Amino acid sequence: MKRIDLETGLNLIDEHIGSIKDTEKIDIIDALGRVLAEDIYSPIDIPLFDRSPLDGYAIRAEDLVKGDSTRFKVIEKIYAGDVPKYEIEEGLATRIMTGAMIPKGANTILKQELVDVYDEYIETKAQLSPFDNYIPKGEDLKIGDLITSKNRSLNSILIGLLAGMGIADVEVFRELKIGVLSTGSEVVDYKSDISAGKIYDSNSMTFIQRLKELGFKNIVTGRCGDDVESLKSDFLNLIKNTDFVISTGGVSVGEKDYIPSSLLEIGAKPLFEKVRIKPGSHMVVYKYGDVPILGLSGNPFAALATFEIFGRRILAKLSNVESVFPKKIKSTTINSFDKASRVRRLVRASYENGMVKFSNKHDAGVMSSMISCNCLVDIPEGSEPIAVGEEVELYLL
Repeated sequence: MKRIDLETGLNLIDEHIGSIKDTEKIDIIDALGRVLAEDIYSPIDIPLFDRSPLDGYAIRAEDLVKGDSTRFKVIEKIYAGDVPKYEIEEGLATRIMTGAMIPKGANTILKQELVDVYDEYIETKAQLSPFDNYIPKGEDLKIGDLITSKNRSLNSILIGLLAGMGIADVEVFRELKIGVLSTGSEVVDYKSDISAGKIYDSNSMTFIQRLKELGFKNIVTGRCGDDVESLKSDFLNLIKNTDFVISTGGVSVGEKDYIPSSLLEIGAKPLFEKVRIKPGSHMVVYKYGDVPILGLSGNPFAALATFEIFGRRILAKLSNVESVFPKKIKSTTINSFDKASRVRRLVRASYENGMVKFSNKHDAGVMSSMISCNCLVDIPEGSEPIAVGEEVELYLL
């Protein structure tokens, strides 16, 4: 299978990978980060009644005397949660607290700071128009208004708004279950004792945590040596129990890079293999039934860079979460990148206040420079070194 360009790979993902359709009804207290499978409309007016925005007195604005003091008789006091007993007529006022229901007949609220109090009466020289300091029923939302659309991820504001309308549960898409398979006979668990020739497994830990950062917490992990039969068995097990499988290692051209052949032998179908980018050119995307399989390099930075471009797109397609799509913007450099780029290159950098700064270490095996990296600069094939002040395109991480 020939090497393809980045955009062709993304188009193949869009063409062949669809979203999950299974849904479930859940209590809104458990809905943070979940994706709505329905449009939601307001079942009530918000607010439910005309209410006061401040502590003061409910009156009729037309009773105020221009240029002079006006006296009102106070007929009752109402707090938030009370229902007024009396209607406001000419010359009458009701003492009212913030959030309380405005009595019938009143059309404005006098601030208490503008009033002199005398036993059962108040006096004021304030001048107000009808519906000053007045929150009308349905000011925020009316019955039938669209609150939020299907495919939106629920955050704290939306959930609080739903609770404020008495909506107790919502229809959401089932959570994705993701498999992460770290391969390589040289790889050992981070809790194990290290021996000659072995390396600690940083890839699976990186991807487990990155998936969680992106909102995907339902993760199954595995680790497998360079053995075809074991790889086939582990892939089939993960495919059976997950919606998306990510593997690291075993996709290059070495004698023990068995991922592509193992996937073919279990009946997975390739979407593409190898992309014209650096790092991460050795990567594969397969499908087994509806389950996509993303095979990444064992090199930590190469794996991370290609995951951010291709893996996040697969996640976004599967989960219906628009925000997971990698975001690409333009920026201006504040330092230089001194290498010419014979092939398309993804270069680590940091982005802040509209400017981008290249990291000082770019070797694919170096991960320490990723600590302060929050973007990848996309340098086109055939580019000369990048100078200070040049405009570049970058992917935000």
